[in-house]
Amino acid sequence: MKDLALMTCYIIYQLNLRAGYQRNLATGTVRPLCARPAFRAPALLLPELRTLSGSLALAPPPAPGPLPAQPYPETWGPLAPERDWQQAPVAVEERGYRLIYGLFHKSLPEARYRLERVWRVQNPFLWDKYKR
Repeated sequence: MKDLALMTCYIIYQLNLRAGYQRNLATGTVRPLCARPAFRAPALLLPELRTLSGSLALAPPPAPGPLPAQPYPETWGPLAPERDWQQAPVAVEERGYRLIYGLFHKSLPEARYRLERVWRVQNPFLWDKYKR
């Protein structure tokens, strides 16, 4: 591989990517090239993050046992009786957020699009239709 020439303002560098160094052509100074770490979004890192005490940042999984029959998904919050539906934010710590994040960026590149918020729509009427 040939050396590459790079000019920034008034300084000209010679880059050798195979050997991993840059040379300032004016002064002859040689420095090693440093690679930037690959970008990983915070939502993808969340399962690997730990608190200072060493425990996982996420809540522990529920105790195993028979699941009680619930009319609505466990992630739904209480719905006021006068409302037909409501929006609830999906927290970054939730498993559902990471699933949505992964599916979203499977079709749209992370470098160009940023997922700012995810909302969960809680609609009991539609849920009852879906369950049937």
